Amino acid sequence: MIIHLLDGTYELFRHFYGIRRFKKTDPPFGAVSGVLATVAQLLEDDATHVGVATDHVIESFRNNLWAGYKTGAGIERALKAQFTPLEEALVAMGVVVWPEVELEADDALASAAYLAAQDERVEKVCIWTPDKDLAQCVVDERVVQVDRRGNAIRGAEAVRAGTLSILGRHAIAELPIRTALVRHEPWRHRHAVGVGACRGSTLGSQECERVPQ
Repeated sequence: MIIHLLDGTYELFRHFYGIRRFKKTDPPFGAVSGVLATVAQLLEDDATHVGVATDHVIESFRNNLWAGYKTGAGIERALKAQFTPLEEALVAMGVVVWPEVELEADDALASAAYLAAQDERVEKVCIWTPDKDLAQCVVDERVVQVDRRGNAIRGAEAVRAGTLSILGRHAIAELPIRTALVRHEPWRHRHAVGVGACRGSTLGSQECERVPQ
């Protein structure tokens, strides 16, 4: 079987602003309809196992740990009003939904991908998001990242190649470390509070030198 995992919140934002851009309006459930159409297309293309993770609320446990972490402030009312209807509509379709409150949609996607990959019945896990943070979940060609916007499917080699072109020396080895340093505060290096991208890359390279080859 092939497992398809979607970031419902990302898809909701994408459809909301896509509709506004082309139609110059915000239909009450326009973005919800767009996400449902995306899922329906997957099912029509013979997908049998689909899971959608959503940010039921934008805030998570991370807001209690770090001041200034992202919140729902500033999200447009017309968009926010579609959060819950999307989850309810997906459930009505018979799709598995993980509406996150204490965690984030990314956490649910990463956990689902890991658990699915441990199941011998699973042939492949497809994570449908261009978010580079989720690239850390890619395993060979078994767990891949599907970027509809970029019309690309990225396995481990593609992720490594893309990382190398962006970060340069040590990039392949240090991707999970550097991303954790800069983006994923819960797994932040104990001496890296407040590090930026350049400092994070330096610390990552130092850590990689300790990893046995």
